[in-house]
Amino acid sequence: MPAYLTADIIGYMLVFARVGVMLSLMPGFSDESTPVRLRLMLGLFLSAIIYPTVLLDLPPTPKSVPTLAVLLFHEIVLGALLGGASRLVLQSLHIAGSIIANQIGLAAATLFDPSQGGQATVVTRFMGVVGVVLIFASGLHHSLIIGVVHSYALFSPCSPIMTADFAKMTIDIVAQTFALGVQLAAPFLIFGLIFNFGLGLISRLVPAIQIFFVAQPLTMLFGFALFAAVIGTTMTVFVAHFQALLEPMIGKQ
Repeated sequence: MPAYLTADIIGYMLVFARVGVMLSLMPGFSDESTPVRLRLMLGLFLSAIIYPTVLLDLPPTPKSVPTLAVLLFHEIVLGALLGGASRLVLQSLHIAGSIIANQIGLAAATLFDPSQGGQATVVTRFMGVVGVVLIFASGLHHSLIIGVVHSYALFSPCSPIMTADFAKMTIDIVAQTFALGVQLAAPFLIFGLIFNFGLGLISRLVPAIQIFFVAQPLTMLFGFALFAAVIGTTMTVFVAHFQALLEPMIGKQ
């Protein structure tokens, strides 16, 4: 092992390997609109703060470079698994936004979404932005940072990666994320069912009406009215579920 790699430097490298990867995947911190240098500086700063608190949880100083490389890889994988789990929860808003856009006739209105690195509907992008803002406004980003520290108690750098536990946690979060996305969009699913049933009934009763020319503007009008009425409640439910779904990773605060 090179002489310049002291125990403190190696320990800091191990902490940064986990913290840096987790921050690069966590909601809000991982947006492509966030400068890379800012994310790097935040990771270095948080690693310097967290390092003294997890010093006793770190493994003994490795004697060779290959051993250090294995430990760094171990921490990078753990950081990716934990950060990815927190990012999965935010996908409920994208699921809900896609369903809502389809129901109110805005499925073709897309724009670039930095949080996804691709195209998304206008409704999806709006709900994603509001969701991230509420996470920071409600202080849940503090819980995410606390979860970084708490992860050392759950997953020690000295122990092997518990693939079975990670697989179960990921499956549970994915299932609950899809369920939450459908629940958030439930009012619009009901609206679409009732509205389309009514349009079908009208087209049968009054065949002379050009129903497709009437349906699109009415769908958007009533859809936007319903969206304005329920968006506050929808986002409140999301924030509550976001905290609940992260409890397996961050622990109950």
